Amino acid sequence: MLKRWATSPARTALPRLQTARSWLYAWVPSLRDVPASTDPPARPQLTTRPRQLRPIVVPASLDELHGPSSGLVTLPRCLWWSGEEGTAFDLGDRGQAAELYEAVLEAARTYRDITDHLDAGLLVELWPELGMRRATRLAWEDAHPVLATATACSHVA
Repeated sequence: MLKRWATSPARTALPRLQTARSWLYAWVPSLRDVPASTDPPARPQLTTRPRQLRPIVVPASLDELHGPSSGLVTLPRCLWWSGEEGTAFDLGDRGQAAELYEAVLEAARTYRDITDHLDAGLLVELWPELGMRRATRLAWEDAHPVLATATACSHVA
């Protein structure tokens, strides 16, 4: 093993590296003060900004939600961009209704996006099943304790 290391290209390149360093010192005198290190240079620390999150729109009262509670609903492109255009959600199908509500809760940018597409009764009924960001869930549950109660009741049952 030692014999292989002694004849390896990395080992034979070491004298050339030292010669290059001495040549560099002659041309850049300030480098003489820099200690020679065999460690790779440290990576610069990246400063990251907090991730910009979408605003969470929450109405003051669930009574303001006057969206449809049954039938077929087609969302505008600003709320449903990941599926086929013209996709209609059947609110009678619990899975499709949950998908529509998740999309609206996460993509809504305006008060009207929320109030025109969500129904209070259906929201409370579907709430425990909905998948969404933790921040969205907490904002809605803080503003409307009935949603937190619906979640707690679903875990007990």
